[in-house]
Parts: sequence; C-alpha cells; structure tokens
Amino acid sequence: MYKRIRACAAKLTAILLAAAIAWSCALPVCAATPLTKENFDHERYANDYPDVRAAFGTDKEKLWNHYMTNGAREKRVVYVRGGDRGFLDPNATLTKENFDFERYARTYPDVRAAFGVNRDKLWNHYQSFGIKENRKAYVFGAGGEDEVIEAARPSTYAIVVDVAAGRAVMERNANAKMNPASMTKILTLLVAAERVQDLNAGVAVPQGVIDYAKAEYASRVGFSAGEVVTVRDLMYGTILPSGADAALTLAIYVGGTPENFVSMMNAKLQQLGLSGTARMTNCIGLYNANHYCTVRDMAVVLGEAMKNPLCAEILGARTYTTSRTAQHPQGISIGNNFLRQIDPLEKNGNIRAAKTGYLRQAGSCAASYLVSKSDRHYICVTGNAGNAAQAIRDHATLYQQYAK
Repeated sequence: MYKRIRACAAKLTAILLAAAIAWSCALPVCAATPLTKENFDHERYANDYPDVRAAFGTDKEKLWNHYMTNGAREKRVVYVRGGDRGFLDPNATLTKENFDFERYARTYPDVRAAFGVNRDKLWNHYQSFGIKENRKAYVFGAGGEDEVIEAARPSTYAIVVDVAAGRAVMERNANAKMNPASMTKILTLLVAAERVQDLNAGVAVPQGVIDYAKAEYASRVGFSAGEVVTVRDLMYGTILPSGADAALTLAIYVGGTPENFVSMMNAKLQQLGLSGTARMTNCIGLYNANHYCTVRDMAVVLGEAMKNPLCAEILGARTYTTSRTAQHPQGISIGNNFLRQIDPLEKNGNIRAAKTGYLRQAGSCAASYLVSKSDRHYICVTGNAGNAAQAIRDHATLYQQYAK
C-alpha cells in the first residue's frame, strides 16, 4: 500500500517537475552572455518560429535582420549559440557600455543621418534629447524595447493662472528665474507671427542652420540644406517637433540675423512688462546663463500668443505635414507629443495649446492652455520635472485640482 502511494507520489512529482521545467523554458530569462550577430543561434531561432523559417529559410543575414527588426519588438525568444536563452533582463539599467547604438540609429533615421554610427555622438544625443522625446533606447542584446528615462520627479516650478480673473490660483516657485528651454519658441512664434505678411512665401533653409542644429544636438524637423519651405512650415516646425532648424530659419527670415530677431524678442518682453525677470539670448531655447524667465512670465507669453489666431492655431495643432519639396516629395509629418499624450488623461477640460521644453539644466518644462468643463480658461506652466511624461502628468493633475 505504502509502496504504491510512494510510487504515485514519485510519479506526480516527476510530472510536476517536468511541467515546471517546461513552464520556465517558455519564459524569457536573463542571458548570461549578451546577444550579438556573431553568437546568435540562427538555426534555433528559425526552428522555434516556423513563420520565420518559411520566409527566410536558413539565411543567416536575413534571420538576424528579422530578429533585430521584428523579433526583438515582438519579444520572441532567441538564443546565444551554446545554450543561453533569449534576451537580457528588460529592466536592466541602461549604460553607455550596454547601449545598443546600432539599433538606436536604425530606429531613428534622423539620428543616423546626423551621426552615423559614432557611438559618443549617439550616446550624447540620447542623453540630451532621446530622453526628452521619450525615444526608445535599447540595452544591448535585449529582446524588447526598453524605454529608459530619468526617474520621475515632480516639477520644481509651477503656476496655474485663471485667464479671465487674471490671477494665479496655484503657485510653486513661480517668481524664481529658470531656463525655459524650448518653451522659448512660444515667444519666437509670437514675434514672427506679428511681423510675417505671407505665410506661403518660400524660404530656403541655410546650410549654416543645419550645421548649427546638428552641432548643438538640437531637435530638428528634418529639413535639408537649401530646401525651400513655406513660412507656415517653419512656424509649425518651430512648435510641433520643436525644430531648431525651423526656428532659426524663421528668425533669419523675419529679423535678417538671429541677433536682430532676439532683440525683437526682448523688445516684446519689455512691451509685456516682463523685462525685469525675463531675458532671451537665442530663439531656440539653448542653455545660456543669461537666458531666463519665470513660469509666471511664460504664462503671460502664452496668454499673449493665444490672443493671436495664427499662434493659437499652431500651438493647438496635433499634427501637420510640411509642403512637398524635391527633398521631401511627401512632405514631413510632425506632431505635438504633449497634446497627443495628455489627451487620454483626465484634466478637467480640453487642452487647446501646448509647448514643451527640455534641457539638462532645466529638466522637462511645459506650458499649456486649457478650457475647463465649465468653459473657464486656464494656463499652466511648469519647469524642472524629471522627464517629459512627468511634466504631462503634472499638468493633468494641476488642472484637476485647480481648474473649476
């Protein structure tokens, strides 16, 4: 009797152990060795995925390219030759040593066009702009997309203004000077909009502008040197993707030189009564110790811009496609990521306009305009959030709390 029980127990244990092993094998585990093209087990990958084998047979190059392009995204298990399973821990900390430069450059053609496969420049670009733009970054050998951004940190500076009442309903360090980063471009747009006569006028993008934007690792629309685009394209390009190539070309078109245009910007600040706490040194928002304002100042600038129908239209656009040119026969599709990302969140109304900014010295910044459910108008400006997603959440939360 006992022998039969022990035999049954042993049999059951064996079955459970086999099931546990099978289950563990079905799950991705950390690879002891980083996956590379050289140690990728092409044969096992093809055997595990009949659709891949049917498409590519045993062609090593095509199998590797398929994994890098599709398999990793779909989190297909792959193998390091010799037995190590699949991909690295998707929660692995991203470092310069395990950053997958090739995949980053291949995923973002604009980055590849600017920096090729220069590792230092690709890493610096990701640290300066990839994080801000929530671009996906990859741990080398990982079998999935790893969005690695700075830890969440609420905005250090914030203000919420009731537009009709003309007063702040919430403040946090609202009078402290800060770098506005690319929120600067709201003023760039406003100054240009007040002076431009023909939105359809053609403007050639100077080679020097492209070179400068690349050298500063600045966000770009993607215009080519010598490409003739419209003034309207430059305005949308300045705001939606925060394009330095668009903003600087627009400044030269309007002011003759960037320096003259900056003088116009500062004259506008003086006209608005902000010259005591706000000063601009460039039209892009690049860091300069003498380039500053307060969130209260930026709220005034956004409020003034929203009185201008053209500015309000551009600041409120979710997407836009630039004119067709020889260099871009289909135009360039651009979008306002803040607006698209905040739309699904509860914020007690509808966001009518927004502009973000990011610099290492300024953190993630944002300015937005909301019409509440009761049809009251509010402006929110924040600065020095830990990342772009946190800045967006801060705006949604502040509107929930203070918009009536």
